[in-house]
This record gives sequence, C-alpha cells and structure tokens, in this order.
Amino acid sequence: MEPILVVDDDSGFRDLLTTILRNECYQVDEAGSIAEVRQALGDLKFMSFYGAWDIDDTGLQVGHTMVDVQWQMGKRIIVWPPEAQTGRLAYPMPSFAEKAKGKIAVPR
Repeated sequence: MEPILVVDDDSGFRDLLTTILRNECYQVDEAGSIAEVRQALGDLKFMSFYGAWDIDDTGLQVGHTMVDVQWQMGKRIIVWPPEAQTGRLAYPMPSFAEKAKGKIAVPR
C-alpha cells in the first residue's frame, strides 16, 4: 500500500498530522479513498510551530526547512542552511574523552 504522507518520526509532524486529520481533513471512511485524503492534506496551507505546512505529490513534507545546530562554547550556533547560519561548522568534533581533557572543536 502506498503511504498517504511521509512523516519523519523525529520532526514532530506526527502529532501535528494527527491533529490535522482529526480536525481539518476527511476521515478515510468519509473520504472514500486514500487519494482524497492525500488531496485534502495537499490542499492545506498554513504556518505551524514547526514551520510551513506543504506536501508534494508524493506525500513528502516540503513546506519547511530544518536547521542543523551545534553547541559551541555554550552557545547554540546554526550551521545549516547557509541563509540561516549564525556561525561556521566546527568539525571534526572531539570525543567526549578529549573534551574532558579540554580539547575544543574549531569552526572551519
């Protein structure tokens, strides 16, 4: 069976999707088909706590861009995407044993 929507387990969208399905979209029984449920989800456009809601024709969530962060010297630094960067990537990161001895990662 083809999935209705692709949801990353770690993104928080699973809870959001459950709320949407309960409050905004057709129930599968009422919709009559998975295609109608997917269409209803695809027609939704809104901004949530997690970012913009938008899914493509395959059911993949494409409405938001996640950021990658590192904690550097006690500060949260956004290292990707470039348009949101607040600092440079520190790589390679020292092991926990090296950190315990005072070694720090140096941004590149």
